[in-house]
Amino acid sequence: MAAERDSDDVRGARRPGGWKVAEWVTFVTCLLLVAGVASFLAYEATQEDSPFVPVGLKPLIDQVHTRDSRYYLPVEVTNQGRRTLQRLKVAVTYRSPGGREESRDFEIDYLGERETQKVYVAFEDDPRGLAELKAVPLVYRLDQ
Repeated sequence: MAAERDSDDVRGARRPGGWKVAEWVTFVTCLLLVAGVASFLAYEATQEDSPFVPVGLKPLIDQVHTRDSRYYLPVEVTNQGRRTLQRLKVAVTYRSPGGREESRDFEIDYLGERETQKVYVAFEDDPRGLAELKAVPLVYRLDQ
């Protein structure tokens, strides 16, 4: 009987409390996972579901390329909210060094929550030399 107990102690590395080291590691890991999931769910439950979704627009001037005597400016569009956007309409307005102001509009059919898309806007003038360039969201619908 004593020989059996001694062999269990050697093979399983039993501690005085009766649990093996692997059992303690597993227990603590599971406890941390359950606490993390519970914290995440509690945080999500307390967040407000706002009808106003922030949209990030970033013209990527350094990535402009030319084709067929036109300039194509990539604009990075990011849905920074927790709701899906539909039919997002964006206006890119610019002013040339001569003072001429023009606008280009585009629409994105579907932009999921926390999603980013790159859209290319065509210009006749080189956007790198424009006096002022800005992109603003105009209209969007929220996915139900």
